[in-house]
Amino acid sequence: MPITAAKGQINLCLEPLTSQGMQNLLNNAAAAASMSLTTQPVATATQGVRLVVWVENVPTTGSTPTITIAGLNPAGGAVSEGPFNVLPLGNPAAQNSVVGKFEYETTNIFESVNASGITTTNLTGATITIFAVQAGKYLVPGTLKVKKKIDKFSPNEHRNLLDKDTKRMQTLNKVTIDELSQVIYPENSLWIAYMLTGSVPTVTTLPSSPTSLHASVAVGTISLTTQPTAPGMALIFAFTGTSVAGSVTITGTNQYGLATTETITIPASNSGNYYSANIYSAVAASGIVITGLTSGSVTITGVFGWQYVFLPGDTVYSACIEMFTGVDSFSCPYSLISEATVEWGMDKELKLTAKGIAQDRIVIGSRTGTYLNTNQITSLGQPTDLPIVGWASNVFFDTSVANIGTNSFGDLLEGKFTFKSPQTGGWTSTNSQNYNRVNRGKRETSFDGKIDLTNVLQLEQHRMNLLQYLTFQFLGNPIGGGNNKSWQWTFPARWDDFEEDSEPTKERVEVTVMATAEYDSGLGGAYKLTIVDQQPPTYPL
Repeated sequence: MPITAAKGQINLCLEPLTSQGMQNLLNNAAAAASMSLTTQPVATATQGVRLVVWVENVPTTGSTPTITIAGLNPAGGAVSEGPFNVLPLGNPAAQNSVVGKFEYETTNIFESVNASGITTTNLTGATITIFAVQAGKYLVPGTLKVKKKIDKFSPNEHRNLLDKDTKRMQTLNKVTIDELSQVIYPENSLWIAYMLTGSVPTVTTLPSSPTSLHASVAVGTISLTTQPTAPGMALIFAFTGTSVAGSVTITGTNQYGLATTETITIPASNSGNYYSANIYSAVAASGIVITGLTSGSVTITGVFGWQYVFLPGDTVYSACIEMFTGVDSFSCPYSLISEATVEWGMDKELKLTAKGIAQDRIVIGSRTGTYLNTNQITSLGQPTDLPIVGWASNVFFDTSVANIGTNSFGDLLEGKFTFKSPQTGGWTSTNSQNYNRVNRGKRETSFDGKIDLTNVLQLEQHRMNLLQYLTFQFLGNPIGGGNNKSWQWTFPARWDDFEEDSEPTKERVEVTVMATAEYDSGLGGAYKLTIVDQQPPTYPL
């Protein structure tokens, strides 16, 4: 395949809140023929990790060193990476062993590494450090621009020279996410809610009591007693009475009338709720086959979707973002969002643009090839979610929290939300150029818009500096039960600017407005984000 940016791909996985960034599994250990990790990786429930290998003090001469890593993948199967060559050999002219280290990120995905599962050759005198970074879980349609900038220091000294720079030394590795943008998708944009707003949304099913499709029954081959309600439902499997691993295979028809099948893998010692990835309008007779899960029982219900309510919180998720550019593949662990905008117009899409930082930008796989055009990031299915456009929106301006969504405002032409949630990297003395902690600043949220002026009611609100609850609802496709996929923001705010523009060259009188959201105890925050979609509440897990 020729090199082309057109085949680029972006994946994202939220990192476990207790294991963010590069997880240190083996720290600066002397290289040996056979080695074991001191700590196994912490992975999300369904995805594994890639392993990042650092080798310091690589021999400067001799036979080519190699490393092989053997372990298990997330499905429990054997997986092995290597032997990969530790090249180039060490260079005595390197600034130090950290700057001159060998670095490699695995193309394979691991759940664990075997005891004595790391084998090496020709690395006498070297030290090995191994980290884990999350593998991609969701394909994110959009545009990603990442810049890795390593700061430099050059002493300005008396040396009997007129040349200012004599020794330029690396200092800190600063990776910036200059743009992660996409049209907002009801499900596929959930990452921004978890990374910018809060980590613990209130999630409810639609309807509030899931529809019973089969009462509790022993595991095995099952036919539903009640079919999903049109146009289709996500299936929920509630298992009890088993600690044995197993799987659920579903055969049926999706909401578009297409034949659909999927398999849900259930780990051992993990009874509870499991969700179908697809939406089913019908399930075939004997269309549910459960294997394993010995002595277990299952109750099957269906829902049209879920409602997520996010309020700004003190804890937000980080993510590992991976990308194939068309040439190289790389991952960015400990990615954090510090600013985002959402903008729209009647003739435009609902556009999200986010910026932030990452702990590093690490190339996946071998770096010695002279021609790279192979996608090394996780292969994921194409999202079927539909993007949201600007005209499919409703606006409400209300004077009390009890009446949110009551008083329709039909004169908005376009708008833009700006969310600032400062997050900066922190470096401490750990002999690393990468940040190892995060510092947070105060949030700021604002709205800018343009109004087709037809009266002075909002001008009076501005004059009297009155608080209003500004609600913006953006609608997607219907999912059943009178529900539509949607994203809705509510901001308690007062107008800061109200600039009227009446010119003879224009057909209407326009007003440019700006408002700053403020914390409101009745709402529970400076804004509220409500999302209706068909993504089960396992997105961050």
